[in-house]
Amino acid sequence: MIKNHTKDKKDKIDKIVLVGVLRNKRDLNILLTEKWYRIPVAHAPRRQFNYLAFYQPALFGRQGKCIRYYARVLSSRNLKKSNSDSSQPSVEKLDQIGEGAETTQPRKNFVGCPKGDSARAKRASIWNYQTIKRRDLLPDEPDHPRTHDYYFRVRVGKIKKLPRPIRNIIPRRVSFGFTTLNHLLKSKNILQLYNIAPTEQIVEHGLRRANIKAVAQYYVLSGKKRYCLDFAVFCKQGSIAVECDNIKAHSSLGQREKDKIKNTFLRRRGWTVIRLPEHDIVSDLESCIVRVKKAVRKLGGAL
Repeated sequence: MIKNHTKDKKDKIDKIVLVGVLRNKRDLNILLTEKWYRIPVAHAPRRQFNYLAFYQPALFGRQGKCIRYYARVLSSRNLKKSNSDSSQPSVEKLDQIGEGAETTQPRKNFVGCPKGDSARAKRASIWNYQTIKRRDLLPDEPDHPRTHDYYFRVRVGKIKKLPRPIRNIIPRRVSFGFTTLNHLLKSKNILQLYNIAPTEQIVEHGLRRANIKAVAQYYVLSGKKRYCLDFAVFCKQGSIAVECDNIKAHSSLGQREKDKIKNTFLRRRGWTVIRLPEHDIVSDLESCIVRVKKAVRKLGGAL
């Protein structure tokens, strides 16, 4: 039997999910009633995707810190069908992602798009995104600082509710990210969704077993700066910041630079910083705990 690799590739693309963030309740209302989602051109992802999932941050109260809804991005074929329903908003340009056989020719120009955004805008045109200024998407916010920025308007089909919300149990900053439909439907938390090792949970268990008192998710404030520590250990002669560096979140050059800035910020304020790599946490937790124990002894013991 000959395997259809073209079909397999299309099936994989069809199952790619982009996770976006609903900034406020108005955005959720737009999604549920008008069935579209906006993506800043400047931060548009390069990968194709056929589904959108929507993270609701803490400002949603009890409904926040989780993903509850997802929807399939409409192709030109499905969008035409949905337009037959007069209750749906009109569409000037169709959305289509991941269905290369039906793509249209890209537009030749993007009037007003900054040079840095033109490549993304051209790619989006091939996939049938709408490229619209924020002021036209949200005319009731004329004074917004990004009112003249370009956004992609992505139309979606039926809004579906996940079998159970995907919780952000260990608070992590959620922005645009990719996963698969299978992971989306089966995951219980954000770590599972992105295949991230539960490093904080492993370290917390190790610290508890070693009788080291640690405060999880401790915030250090100074003026307008605020940093969240994975764990804070308070000692008689100082304090220890224990950071768990999982591979996915801390491997990029940009994040490593941010980690250096955070380290400098803390050390200038008298903190001892211990960074534990994911590999060490998963394969040799005992050595990680020994590092913390030595730091505690050096600072005169725990309070």
